[in-house]
Amino acid sequence: TYSISALVEYSVLGYLAGRFFGPAAAATCAIFVTIHFSLTGIVQMVTIPAWPALMDARQRNDIQWIEKCRKKLQLLCLGYGIAAVLFFALLGQFAIQLWVGDVLVVGKLGIAVFAIFFALHIWRHGNQVLLLGMDQEKWVARSLVMESAVVLGLLWVSFQFGDGLEWVYLAAAVGLLVGTAGRFPRKVNNSLRKMRDQLASGTQ
Repeated sequence: TYSISALVEYSVLGYLAGRFFGPAAAATCAIFVTIHFSLTGIVQMVTIPAWPALMDARQRNDIQWIEKCRKKLQLLCLGYGIAAVLFFALLGQFAIQLWVGDVLVVGKLGIAVFAIFFALHIWRHGNQVLLLGMDQEKWVARSLVMESAVVLGLLWVSFQFGDGLEWVYLAAAVGLLVGTAGRFPRKVNNSLRKMRDQLASGTQ
């Protein structure tokens, strides 16, 4: 669901970038997509194996292990996201130009805003894995569908009234922040609290 949601958002973003800002903007979006999924794959080497382990712990009512896993995954995603923002804000333009040349239509500010958007995606992904491991698949799916609709609406507005991709990625980041990047951690805490209450009532 994470990959599908991100793919839909990026596909629409790339299409609208080409339509409103021209082929160079679409090419810039394509470069950012490659960066996004390449860097996400590094995190997924840790988060994806945790999914079945969380499901097993859920079946065994091992709340302590789930809480320990939650802290590690959230710390990993938070740290990775912050590191990405710092790297791209300081060295992103140089690194990308070294890789593909001087083809971007955004400067340091646009790259930094993209990095924030990416960091929010990573934060959402880590919490999404936790929720899937705690048997919250339907709630996650509904939340992603609703968020995608909000993000796509914000993208359309940003293309209509914004002046460059910086505003587009900022709009997408706001959509994530008020959507799943903000809601998923709260749902994780609520689910853990519910599991603790159920376990306590079952042992009384």
